[in-house]
Amino acid sequence: GPLTTFSININPNPVASFTNSPACDGAGTTFYDLSTVGSGSINQWGWDMNNDGIFTDATIKNPSYVLTPVGNHTVNLIVTTNKGCKDSVSKVVYVNPRPLVSFKGDSLSGCNPLSVNFTDSCSVTQPDQIVKWVWNFGNGTTVTDTSSAMVMSTFTNSLHVSNAYYSVSLTAITNAGCATKLTKNGYITVYPVPLAGFFWDPTDADILAPLIYFHDQSQGANGPNAYSWDFGDVFNSNGNTSSLANPKHEYSDQIPYTYYAMQIVENIYGCKDSVREPVVIH
Repeated sequence: GPLTTFSININPNPVASFTNSPACDGAGTTFYDLSTVGSGSINQWGWDMNNDGIFTDATIKNPSYVLTPVGNHTVNLIVTTNKGCKDSVSKVVYVNPRPLVSFKGDSLSGCNPLSVNFTDSCSVTQPDQIVKWVWNFGNGTTVTDTSSAMVMSTFTNSLHVSNAYYSVSLTAITNAGCATKLTKNGYITVYPVPLAGFFWDPTDADILAPLIYFHDQSQGANGPNAYSWDFGDVFNSNGNTSSLANPKHEYSDQIPYTYYAMQIVENIYGCKDSVREPVVIH
């Protein structure tokens, strides 16, 4: 019979290949497909992350997957081109341990300003080593150390009636690039500092009528020791103090004089402030 001529188009197989970000126990590892094909395109990916022959653990080009526990894991990839041609590759991925993070401050609450020394007790399974400690104190400052060391930070409170709270975090990073972050929310409490303030009258007091009334203008004074007054009556030690909010005092000497009265305010946390004002007896 007559000869029939026809052509067969042989499509190239892809070459499967991939790499991955540092694999850390219990954290997402990103896998990057590096497969190539001479013509056409790769449009299907099947990942077997558990070496169980099921290639549906991920079906996108560059997936993220949590590998655990520490040790060697065999990861398999099958790629398919738009012509239906396939190739597969297997790779042993070592899963590194993540560090355990722990830290403490030596003083967790106090009056403004509060300086706190922090010490860490981070660890990681050998032979891995922690190579970086990154502190964030929540007060706008961060510290990055390349060794385990005591670090200090100062916390403030500009409010006179409310506490200020700070969250502190520490991130430990190993030589394999594995990181663990521990955040302690509201870990540091800075108490408010009251603000002293007063005025007095009458401003035209004289030696014939030296009775002065003091009017409290402070903020945040409370508790059993909220107010302490020293009227500065240098000529009479009796009745020279008061614990009232708005006391009065009759100055004793019969010559014109400028006294210096002081108000000390305190809150329930023991934080104090004071102010001194001249009192003129004409």
